[in-house]
Amino acid sequence: MKRVHIIGGNRTVLGIAGLLCISAVDYRVPGVNYPAQLREDLTILPGGRVLRPYGKQILTGTGAACVDVSPGGKTIVAANIGISLGIGLNRASITVITPDRHGLAWGLSDFAPDPVDWKNRAWQGVSTGLAVNGDGTALLSEGNTGRVVELNLSAGTRKRAIDLNTPDYPGSFTGPMSFDSTSGLLFVLDQANGRTAVVDAKRGVPLASVKTGSMPIAVALSLSDRRLYVANAESLAIVDVSNPTAPSVVKSLDLASAPAGIAVRGNEVYLSIPAEDEVAIVNAATASLTATIPLRIPGLEKFRGITPAGLAFEPKSGRVLVTESGINAIGVINPESRKLVGHIPTGWFPCAIQTHDGQIYIANMRGLGTGPSTPAHRFRFYGHNQRTDPLPMELLPAALRRGTVSIFTLPDEKELAHQTDVVMENNGFKRSPVTASRRPPIRYVVVIAKGNRSFDEVLGDVERAGDRSVLSESTFARYGQDGYVSGNKKLFSLRVNVTPNEHQLAARWSFADNYYAPSDYMLSGLQWLHGIFPDFSREATFLLDEAGNKSPLRIPSKQDLSTHLAAHGIDSLDFGEDTGASDPERASKLLATLRKEYLEADKPLPRLLFVTLPGDCGSEAKPAKGYPYDASFIAEDDYEVGRIVDFLSHTPWWREMAIFVTETGAEGGADHMDSHRTFLLGVGPWFRNNYVSHTNTSFPSLLKTIFQLFDAPPLSLYDATASDLSDMFGNVPDFAPYEVQPEDLRLFDPSKVR
Repeated sequence: MKRVHIIGGNRTVLGIAGLLCISAVDYRVPGVNYPAQLREDLTILPGGRVLRPYGKQILTGTGAACVDVSPGGKTIVAANIGISLGIGLNRASITVITPDRHGLAWGLSDFAPDPVDWKNRAWQGVSTGLAVNGDGTALLSEGNTGRVVELNLSAGTRKRAIDLNTPDYPGSFTGPMSFDSTSGLLFVLDQANGRTAVVDAKRGVPLASVKTGSMPIAVALSLSDRRLYVANAESLAIVDVSNPTAPSVVKSLDLASAPAGIAVRGNEVYLSIPAEDEVAIVNAATASLTATIPLRIPGLEKFRGITPAGLAFEPKSGRVLVTESGINAIGVINPESRKLVGHIPTGWFPCAIQTHDGQIYIANMRGLGTGPSTPAHRFRFYGHNQRTDPLPMELLPAALRRGTVSIFTLPDEKELAHQTDVVMENNGFKRSPVTASRRPPIRYVVVIAKGNRSFDEVLGDVERAGDRSVLSESTFARYGQDGYVSGNKKLFSLRVNVTPNEHQLAARWSFADNYYAPSDYMLSGLQWLHGIFPDFSREATFLLDEAGNKSPLRIPSKQDLSTHLAAHGIDSLDFGEDTGASDPERASKLLATLRKEYLEADKPLPRLLFVTLPGDCGSEAKPAKGYPYDASFIAEDDYEVGRIVDFLSHTPWWREMAIFVTETGAEGGADHMDSHRTFLLGVGPWFRNNYVSHTNTSFPSLLKTIFQLFDAPPLSLYDATASDLSDMFGNVPDFAPYEVQPEDLRLFDPSKVR
């Protein structure tokens, strides 16, 4: 039986001045009192949202970015653009799904390309272009090789490769494609060169290409008028392909925001616009925008975060379907009324959709979640000799990540209404009673964003906080108070307190043990903390880059924490712009700036300080530079956090200050609850002493709490419906300053760093 931890229970939230919650009814995620977990009936995601996907769910490799079905409907293929260690492959992959005649049994085969070798014409990559041109073959974009390969699906081997690189267009990156099975013509986006190539797939030769716009993102073919529609980052190009050897752009339309998906229905072209949460309709004959269909949540209409991506027209029902990556659903659109009529729940981060003979196929990039990241997974995926090898705590998230394909037929109106209700509940879009709490008198907020450590590897040795038990696993606490630091057969191994400051801060004030990074990458986590939530292009870029398939797509985001706060009269200062600086240099620059430009100049301090200290990502030991052990970088980062808190606690701002210390990711090591779980410290006079918060929270929860402290409105659907961290605040302030704790000099001596 699955063990479920029920945590939270009754809690007393005492107040000082001002309400944190406007009323006793608000939005909140359904998993607020539970840790993240995988169960057969549902998944509780990091942050408290819930997955209850509709239809059949088929596991794939990491990052299922596109899905296609053979003309006969007997073969389904998912292209997985991330490293697929979870299925035993250290590269990107494809998953071939073959249902039996009755659709009851499913055959699954996973295949991966060869390692990249520019002299070898073998299959060498997976990108976002896929066309299943027969039950036994598929065409696949490789990405930065600039090639398309035809694959034998029964063996996962290359039949032939088609190179699109030319002297005029070198360095091609093959991406999304559209296939005409009747003529055998393949239309492939070259995302690096802003063009569309026409390929004779039967003969395996390129015929022609045409420049269609900067950063082409999606493509769709209309067979009735031999028009190709290419969605670019800033435009829609309409291409005449009636003569495949001489394609030409006949019309174009400038777009205010970058699209993510495209579909054609008769004379209408549908474009998903993730930044605006809408679907735009373009008249194909006139290349003019005729309508937009807003995707909105009742009661939360002003906030964005649905993030539409893939589009498809389903002929049997006459509906247009759009994947809603931000709310783990697909939206059902009535094209006649031009209205959204319902939602259907899917897996985590649906991004691509195909229809075939009434069946709907959804590629869910993040599948059903990950669950715990423990050394057992290391044994399972990498191989391990427990007698001779030390306990492996370094665990890449790719060892746990899996995508899924959801398969179902479109439900009738009654069932659609029910599934729409499920989507609203899953995401916390229904109002529910909450405990009103009061806002402490905090004027200044400091966010210290560190690297990528899990909760257990730092605070796993903390068993209790006050009268509360902590969800911890001491055997994973390699960077705890009794941490183990390996000398790698070059130095003596140490039993040492690796993070004395973070433990002291946690013991004196508050921390969270049910707090998660919603992302798998440090850079993505940093974007989340800046109020930039992911869309398909951004998530795909991280996965492609991790797999060594360097994507040319870089789509800017319109969401930003500092811009949002400035719009409501709250100034901020970001100390994360110097990407080449070490953590001591960053901390010293911060303290010097605060001392000279604000304390000595008697200038008002910005209300939000955002400080980036990524050094605890770790690195190989550099004894000559003052880092005798790998863990020396962890100790250094801990020391700089202590130094910053020490300085701030001796300033006049301290009495009205809240400091949040968090990690930008959790991929650094093992965690017995979930691979996304990390830690959050709440430091300052108004935080409770020796307290642990059990509320299921994540980065949007931190943003929500900051906005509440500043009396500012939410930024997006994510923080508008997230749980907050209000239970960490108390009613008896502790104004005593903090004194930085020294590190063990065997591990890290600040005076020796060069």
